[in-house]
Amino acid sequence: PMYVETQVVRALLNSIASHGCQAVLRLVIDFPGEPSGIPRHLTESGLKSTPYKEHGGGQCPDYADERLIAAMETLLSELGKAYDGDQRIGFIEAGLLGFWGEWHTWPHEALAPPPETEARVLRAYAAAFRQTPVLLRRTAEGAPLSGFGFHDDSFGLTTLEGESWHFLTDLKSAGLGEIWMTRPIGGELRPELQPHLIAGTEPT
Repeated sequence: PMYVETQVVRALLNSIASHGCQAVLRLVIDFPGEPSGIPRHLTESGLKSTPYKEHGGGQCPDYADERLIAAMETLLSELGKAYDGDQRIGFIEAGLLGFWGEWHTWPHEALAPPPETEARVLRAYAAAFRQTPVLLRRTAEGAPLSGFGFHDDSFGLTTLEGESWHFLTDLKSAGLGEIWMTRPIGGELRPELQPHLIAGTEPT
């Protein structure tokens, strides 16, 4: 039930705030190597999912299924009512879709969320969070980008221009190369680079 899950999140937020920090939240349905986050009632109602072995394995839901889309919209609406403007939260990362909530299903491109689903999910994020900034991992064609910031999930590894999916390449291709001047930009230093940053050593 939403109430129980909200209590869990509230406990985590209070713990983070007690250290003088703010949380960055991302909702994930399919986290490779972890149990599926697909709600049981959706599976029982007929929502299909596809198993995969890469990245530790998992179950990728059918992101075109109206039942799943409607559930995500409802979830975001309820979370917005509970947490929009909550000072314990610095940013909301637009997750839910794809592996790790990263909006991709590589190397299974056929399982990727369709653009229509992406647009609906982003509209739901925009409607739910009008005070707390929402960050996108990448640009999404046809999505309402006004007001969204961005986050680089592979900071220090695939940040600079190069492949089409690299962070700066994606932003510049969408005409958003100067977006950092008006909207928040954040990211996650890739885990394999973190020890080197702390120790001051060069990655091999």
